[in-house]
Amino acid sequence: MKISNEEILLINALQNFSGVTARDCIISTKNILFVVNEKDVGNAIGKKGEKINKLKQKLKKNIEIYGYTEKPENFIKNSLREIKINEITEQDNEGKKIFYLNLDSENKRKIFTQTGKLKKIKELLKRNYKIDDIKIK
Repeated sequence: MKISNEEILLINALQNFSGVTARDCIISTKNILFVVNEKDVGNAIGKKGEKINKLKQKLKKNIEIYGYTEKPENFIKNSLREIKINEITEQDNEGKKIFYLNLDSENKRKIFTQTGKLKKIKELLKRNYKIDDIKIK
């Protein structure tokens, strides 16, 4: 994973505001995504969101914090907390690592209304876990 100079500056900004060092940072037009160790998520956000809100005001962008876990399955579950995932399976298709999420119809509807979030999670999985795709079953 390569991190740009701009991403390094933002990682440093997060550290200055919260004392937490991010493992990864992705910048889009409206959002900045940080991946921090799972145990540091609360510290990065701050009490009642005070730390993250100050950083949002300073950077004038929405900021999202994701907790890094050793197992990608746990990262997916934590990132999609509002979605009930029945099962996560991993498949290797021609050298590509793909995770399949087994959802009931109600949760499929929920996840497809959050396509922006799903895209972000896919990008974070690619960069941090070398997972090529997530598919919904």
